[in-house]
Amino acid sequence: LSRMVGAFLLPGSLLILYGSTRTGNPNVTLIKEVRGYVGGKVNIDCPYPADYIHVAKYWCQDPCKDADVLVKSEKSDTYISKGRFSLYDNSNGRSFRVTIKKLTLEDAGMYYCGVAKWGKDIYTEVHVNVSEGIAMSLSSPQVCYMATVG
Repeated sequence: LSRMVGAFLLPGSLLILYGSTRTGNPNVTLIKEVRGYVGGKVNIDCPYPADYIHVAKYWCQDPCKDADVLVKSEKSDTYISKGRFSLYDNSNGRSFRVTIKKLTLEDAGMYYCGVAKWGKDIYTEVHVNVSEGIAMSLSSPQVCYMATVG
């Protein structure tokens, strides 16, 4: 296993922390972790090999059977929205983005980015963590000053 972590803040987004671990399982290519806040949203980027540009991509909840698929796209460069879930497949970037809006504590758990393939699909395992608290969204960098009296 190898592990990678990082942090960033996107304008209008609440995805702040991420991490990933490469696995030895050939069907699970990567494990990611995303964090968000109740009422906010998270974006999950799911890369895929160039050979799979023209196949279905989907987002599902564990255990990822047909009934667990929350949103699915059969066509590249198309935006699909289903309830609080959306998926956009960017074929130029060989990645699709899943967005979960209006997060609830119940959204926390294990999900998969799925890429359809003959035989067994390719999966990216994603752990979604949702916390209560104040969600911050900045459209541009802001500087805060604090003064002490005394």
